[in-house]
Amino acid sequence: KERYDFFTQWLLLLSDWLATYISVDDKSLQTLEKAFHYIEQKAHDSHLSLKDTAAHCNLSSRMLQKKFQSFGFSFSRYVNELRLSNAAIQLFKSNDSITQIAFQCGFSSSAYFTKRFKERFEITPKDYRQKMKNTLIIDQRQHNDCPLVCSDCQLATF
Repeated sequence: KERYDFFTQWLLLLSDWLATYISVDDKSLQTLEKAFHYIEQKAHDSHLSLKDTAAHCNLSSRMLQKKFQSFGFSFSRYVNELRLSNAAIQLFKSNDSITQIAFQCGFSSSAYFTKRFKERFEITPKDYRQKMKNTLIIDQRQHNDCPLVCSDCQLATF
């Protein structure tokens, strides 16, 4: 539920931004919103395709690709960005293995996931997880007067 609300808000913000900076007709924007929603629902499926998404939107694959391109990005780039964002959230929130997270987020190979993650965030998933955990620990300590009285904080290892 929390994840759904987050992505719904994110899609609404993206739609508003697109409508503000790019002049498109309402039908194109509605089509992309429909595609975004479908992709969000199916992002975990490694077999998600442009063809299936286009069929869901009652368009040809080429027409849907053109709609994405009119906004300056491709279908595959959008899907990968969404999957990588989902993975970053899961790396922070869960203790699942990196391989499990890769598969849960729609990547069919953990090696490919690690490669794409490092390209996007300039850090490996393992190092990202550790960095985020350390950041959280430091943040928790900063909200208390003294780290010695923080009963739920752990000491960060640097």
